[in-house]
Amino acid sequence: MMVSALALALVTAPLTTTEPEVWLLAVGANDGLLDEEPLRFAVDDAERYARTLAKVGGLRPEHTQVLIQPKPDDVRAALRQIADKTSRLSTPPIVHFYYSGHGDRDTLHLGPKRLSIEELQSSLAEISARDRFVVLATCRRAP
Repeated sequence: MMVSALALALVTAPLTTTEPEVWLLAVGANDGLLDEEPLRFAVDDAERYARTLAKVGGLRPEHTQVLIQPKPDDVRAALRQIADKTSRLSTPPIVHFYYSGHGDRDTLHLGPKRLSIEELQSSLAEISARDRFVVLATCRRAP
């Protein structure tokens, strides 16, 4: 009798699963390299992406960073901060990186400076995450 009661308790015990937290770094950069015409809506797009993800994607304000016209070092620091904070979680998070601004196939243009896509990929790989979503909405005029 004791064994079957224990078996019944194990079968009927609710499974506890922790939903992963959602984290976002959104970057909006209207200004690109010196020879690039400023964009009008890149900053707005980054802010809109953050609002939309908060509304429909379970994003909490304390897990949201929106960088406006950052330097490459600002993006690096934000990614390191996310990696540090999420490394302490028991359930790996879902991480979103969104960029709207000038860029080309190898770099993001953050004002007069560049951040390589390769470095971005490496920094994102250092974040222990269940899933990573990367959106690069870049604009580059042909020379």
